[in-house]
Formats: sequence, structure tokens, C-alpha cells
Amino acid sequence: MRTCQLACAVLVIQAASSLAGTPQTWTIKGITVTRLDLGKGVANCYVVNSPNRNAYVIDPGGNATEILAHLNKGHLKVLGYLVTHGHNDHIKGLPQLIQHLPASAGINTNDVPLYAKRMGDAGPFDLFLQDGRNYGTNTLSFTVIHTPGHSPGGVCLYFKQAGVLFTGDTLFEDGTGRTDLDGGEAAALQASLKKLTRLPQQTALFSGHGGKTTLQVALRRNGIPR
Repeated sequence: MRTCQLACAVLVIQAASSLAGTPQTWTIKGITVTRLDLGKGVANCYVVNSPNRNAYVIDPGGNATEILAHLNKGHLKVLGYLVTHGHNDHIKGLPQLIQHLPASAGINTNDVPLYAKRMGDAGPFDLFLQDGRNYGTNTLSFTVIHTPGHSPGGVCLYFKQAGVLFTGDTLFEDGTGRTDLDGGEAAALQASLKKLTRLPQQTALFSGHGGKTTLQVALRRNGIPR
């Protein structure tokens, strides 16, 4: 297993240069996933929507204007903004989004202090993502998997019906989350990665940095035993 330390920074820069300004879209078993590239040093932001145009925005860490433009262009109705964890590159655009397009905002309670430290307040959160709980409805139903290690309140979001997993900074195709930042803990990350091995291997994996892969590939390339 390789920890995403300097390699993660390189990965972010490479992703930004290769994908800059170009949204990428996949339709998977009834849902559409769009990855928005919001610039260097910013996490992937994902918009997940169903055919009836209901949508979730995951990790709005960059320019809110670009996210709003995408939502407006697609005439999407935002059901909520979901934060996989409270680091700057995943949260910075949230206040502006809430201001211009109000909707519920979700985070795990363990990362509220992290958000507050970086943003200066406890945030607009009214949805607290609990481990094992199901949220949403129909094709946009998802399960929260609490995956501490990179941060105390890190979560992965599992859209079981579509076979899609958003891992934030827990697991990448070519790395795992750093544990040397605020609240990082190596032993907790190991336990979190073990949790993910229980999911179907062909689950589509969308991480906070880098490209789309499958859970099977990410586990194998990082030497994580199933």
C-alpha cells in the first residue's frame, strides 16, 4: 500500500493539467456522474444526478461559479451538498453555493471542527452523515461509510443501486489518504480501507483526486488484501 503524500500532490497537478476545464461525464445504471475540474490544488467535484434532474454535489472545493453554471445548464435540482471531509480543497466553494442555491449540506460530525478551523465557522450543515445510514431516494439513494484516517470524519458515499463509490481522500487508484494532516491516524485508515474491501469488486470508484477506476483495481494497485 502506498500512502498519498508527495505522490498525491503530483497526482493533483497532473490531473489539473490533463483535465483542465473539461467536465467528464459517465452514465452508470440510471445515474449520471459528472466530474468538474476546478483548478490546480482543488479536489475533484462531482455532480450526481438522476434522469428526473435531481442531483447531489459532492466536495465543492473550488470555484462555486463553475459549479453553479453546470447546475443551471443542466436544469438540475440540488437535493444536497455532500462533503467527504473537512479539508480546504473539498469545502471552499460551499458557502457561496449555499448562498446562491440553497440546499441541505452534509458532513460527518467528527469533521465539523476541521471545517470550522479552516472556514472560521461551523458551516451551514443540517445533514450529519452517520456511518451505515441510508440517505436520498430511488436511484439517488446512498449509504454512508465512515472512513476515518485521513481525517476523523472522513466518509465514503456508496450508491449501491448504481454500483458507484465516492471515496474522497481515503482511497485513490494510485494511493491512499495522507495521515500526517490534522486528525490523521494511520491505524484508523487501515481499518477504513479494510471496510471498503467488503464492497463488490467491480464498484466504480471516484476519488477526490485523479481519475475513475474500479475498487478492484485500486485495492490491487495499493496492495490492500481483500
